Amino acid sequence: MADPPAAIDFKQFRQVLGQYPTGVCVVTSTGADGNLAGMVVGSFTSVSLDLPLVGFFPDRNSSSWPKVASSKRFCVNILSADQEDVCRKLSSKDPDKFASIAHQPSPLGSPIIDGVVAWIDCDLHSVSEAGDHFIVLGAVRQLEIAEGGLPLLFFQGGYAIHAGLLHQARILNQKSGPKGIPNRLITVENRSRSDRRRRLRRGQTDRACADRTASRPARSRRLSPSAEMDVRTTRAADYAALAA
Repeated sequence: MADPPAAIDFKQFRQVLGQYPTGVCVVTSTGADGNLAGMVVGSFTSVSLDLPLVGFFPDRNSSSWPKVASSKRFCVNILSADQEDVCRKLSSKDPDKFASIAHQPSPLGSPIIDGVVAWIDCDLHSVSEAGDHFIVLGAVRQLEIAEGGLPLLFFQGGYAIHAGLLHQARILNQKSGPKGIPNRLITVENRSRSDRRRRLRRGQTDRACADRTASRPARSRRLSPSAEMDVRTTRAADYAALAA
């Protein structure tokens, strides 16, 4: 008889799965009373083409999910790289999260946030239990690329933008960007205080490196597949602007 599987350490589980970067989305809905609901998810995924289905996995303890579920429809907003502030606002406990966020109604009546990369309007298809989360499937009714551009990512506990995407966007837009920006730069906003202090100490060194490369001609080449995430002092929004 096979031995029972060893218990999985929760901290290790989060650390290992945190090595996989995910997009950041806001699932929005409008209740029967007209109140708006929104929840930030990093688990959004496409599920099926025929029938068109998408899915995400809300926490069973989420206070926002019951509001979305009760409306029987929702809109998935794919956040852009410069919308970290929107993400933080909508993941807060503010009772009026949408007060300072520009938005418009989707065809099904859920909020579409201004400036998102794309949106997907859905009817609630099914909900099933999965451990301490739900598996939520949505039947896609309408979808559209809105502003396009670079998406906001979540990686190792912080927000990020991948240098490979940035570099390719600059090529597609026929803009090389200012000289001196190293091709491997990735921005990750890590919330821990120790990382913030480390980034401050590194800031002067990073600026010196950028100054040394300022006289080098910009090269339009693809990044090596081995390009890795790195931590830098500037925010994701600063580099997203280079691809505009």
